[in-house]
Amino acid sequence: MNVGFYLTSGDAPGYVYADALVRSVRAVMPDVPVHQFTDMTSPSVWGIDATQRLPSAPLSMLRSAHYASVKGEWLFVDTDVIIQRDVRDVFDYPDDEQVFKIAVTSRNWSHVPPLDESFATAMPYCAGVVFSRWPKFWQEVHEAVARMSAKDQNWFGDQRAMCDILATHRYFFTILDGSIYQYPPQSDGPELSQAAIVHYKGPSRKKLLMYRIQQELALA
Repeated sequence: MNVGFYLTSGDAPGYVYADALVRSVRAVMPDVPVHQFTDMTSPSVWGIDATQRLPSAPLSMLRSAHYASVKGEWLFVDTDVIIQRDVRDVFDYPDDEQVFKIAVTSRNWSHVPPLDESFATAMPYCAGVVFSRWPKFWQEVHEAVARMSAKDQNWFGDQRAMCDILATHRYFFTILDGSIYQYPPQSDGPELSQAAIVHYKGPSRKKLLMYRIQQELALA
């Protein structure tokens, strides 16, 4: 398995988050390669194994192009993610037509208020954590984003396209427990220990992530 995250120089805080992400991977899966997907000029995050570069494009266009360009087993994550346990066993299935090409996570978080119904219908899965072994799926996502408005190409376009294409059931996919594989914390309490992957999505959770980073660096 490989871990890949998208980050360009337009997201300065993302470099702080990505550093913590890389350290979390090294702590629990030290042999897993970590890749940064970016444009032609953005700096690489220290400690990664490879930087994958493509010409600049709107966020959803460039990210989906990167995802479509790599083969094998991948865990695609946002930079504001911390991996707390080895998750390679998600891929412990043969690669044939009977098992998943894509694995997403549920949004059934009991501590998080329900999403707006229209948003939940359009995007029932968050693209911040996706397990993938099928680049052709992402090529279709990329082509769908290319047909969207400039606004969607810059934000949410690839997530919306991912959900739309999965809804056709042309690709066999599985839904993982979001409380385990993409947990959005409300505090830094003991409930965090139950999650394999923590996603600090949203402004309030970014504050929790920065506090966690400061504490971990102080103890290093």
